[in-house]
Amino acid sequence: MDDEPVNRQVISNYLSMENYAIATATNGLEALEILSSRFQPDLILLDVMMPRMRGYEVCEKIRQKFLPSELPVIMLTANNQVSDLVEGFTCGVNDYLTKPFYKHELLARIKSHLRLYKITSAYGKFVPHDFLRFLGYDSIIDVKLGNYVQK
Repeated sequence: MDDEPVNRQVISNYLSMENYAIATATNGLEALEILSSRFQPDLILLDVMMPRMRGYEVCEKIRQKFLPSELPVIMLTANNQVSDLVEGFTCGVNDYLTKPFYKHELLARIKSHLRLYKITSAYGKFVPHDFLRFLGYDSIIDVKLGNYVQK
């Protein structure tokens, strides 16, 4: 998700060269419409400064439906102040990369988050995410030996 056509094209080129399937959005509302159409990507790259809805707001909306372990979000932005990073992580992003970024760093971060996503999906077959949410946990790693919940 990026409102700048050049940025979208550069990132699309990088990802295409690595054989990733790509869906693009030019603003936050468009991206949320795509997500509400039952299309669930494995990962989202999200710009902060976009028309109609800032990336932080988009991420908050995504987090209402998906946990960080269910749908990783990497913020790509020119905003590089500590307060920007804090706001990003507060709204639920998994990672934060400032522009201009290096192709290999972006691809390494994507690969790392996709690997974590696959691990989380694998344990989700044994302990469903909905069950963890019902118990009040975001992740299996939040569950401690001896914890119990009565509902």
